[in-house]
Amino acid sequence: MGPSGGPKLILIDTSALLPLLYCGHGQLLRSIESRYGIQFGVVQAVKSETQNGLSPPHKFAGRQESLRKAISNKTLTVVDEVYLRSKFDRVGESLSRQCDEEGEKLFYAGLDRGEAYTYGASLTLSCPVVNEDASALKRLLRERAQVPTPHLRLWDVIVFGLQAELLTQRQCDDTRSQLLKLQERLPQCFRDRSVGDGLSSFYCRLTDPTKPQIGADANQETFDDFGRLELTPIDAELNALPPVHPGT
Repeated sequence: MGPSGGPKLILIDTSALLPLLYCGHGQLLRSIESRYGIQFGVVQAVKSETQNGLSPPHKFAGRQESLRKAISNKTLTVVDEVYLRSKFDRVGESLSRQCDEEGEKLFYAGLDRGEAYTYGASLTLSCPVVNEDASALKRLLRERAQVPTPHLRLWDVIVFGLQAELLTQRQCDDTRSQLLKLQERLPQCFRDRSVGDGLSSFYCRLTDPTKPQIGADANQETFDDFGRLELTPIDAELNALPPVHPGT
């Protein structure tokens, strides 16, 4: 096991970050960080892909400023050698190298660049990932016996915001409407129903155990059986998401 005492970190891949920023959920990420004491991070490849995806002619164009703002106010941190050195001192250099080496292997195994380097960092630092591309996880499973768990999706973050009372149901429905217009894939339960009507069929993989639980109690989709991640507010006795402990 590598050095302990690092940050509580959740990595976001391009496929989830683009719709989050497009739908104006930078403040949601910031509120989760403030209440739960975790940090959302992106690797450099995802930062570059997101900058491109928020620019014309792409369908998420028009929200370039949201990415710049999220990085400048530390809502998102770029997980690179500078960041890892700041958290792990001299060990940060070797951790950065391991992240890159793992990412390169996964890239040549067929994952997209952003996904590859996100999962490379996730496997090295033992932290979860928010990713909308389930096929990437399937390819990762073919390459490795162990993968980061649970596998978080965009809608886990949105529904968590609803449970934590950081979003209203109307805001969730507005997000659903925006993504439908862009022909983005939605969970089956939300494709032809409002969030409120479909919620009972959605198994949320991100939850606050101090709040009334919402959504399905039993698994509904592939990878639901990878489990749930519990986040406890920092003013509670224990925060259930442990610090990053880099792997060997």
